[in-house]
Amino acid sequence: MDETSFALVVKVTFSVMGSWLSYILVKSYAVHVWQKTIKGKLRYGLSSMVLAFICFAATFTIVNVVSFEQYDYPTISILALAVCIGLAGLLLILDYFGTKGEFDERGLYFQSIWHGRRYYRWEDLIDVTHNSCFDHYVLSFYGKKSVRVSAYMQGYRELLEHIDSMWRDHEDPS
Repeated sequence: MDETSFALVVKVTFSVMGSWLSYILVKSYAVHVWQKTIKGKLRYGLSSMVLAFICFAATFTIVNVVSFEQYDYPTISILALAVCIGLAGLLLILDYFGTKGEFDERGLYFQSIWHGRRYYRWEDLIDVTHNSCFDHYVLSFYGKKSVRVSAYMQGYRELLEHIDSMWRDHEDPS
């Protein structure tokens, strides 16, 4: 095996291992969030910042490793991957500081970096669906308003249980 082939095998191996490690980290993070409950509050936990730090560290490492090589097609692809990982870290930080919510018996206050702060009344709630691709719950309200609550937010399970109990309480007994 020549030196170029060996380098390619090493890159692919580390890419697969990094993807596998990322999958395990995200899944363990999801289990950690599932177990957290915060009475009437929705927010991202400190583990989001840890994951953002890991993304930035991975980006920095990838850029440093490939910066000493020629800029051929595989190197440019790896740099593009590093940029995507860095953007994911940036979005995690923005969500950590800018996305939160509170709910009670009357409704849901929700603030996001994308839509600002809004208030949703429970009597306007039409449907709750799960988007498995992005792992968030979409709460649809009258007037074509919707809010997306990530399954990575602490307190989302309590929110779903609250909605479920409200709908059970308002079901027709016949």
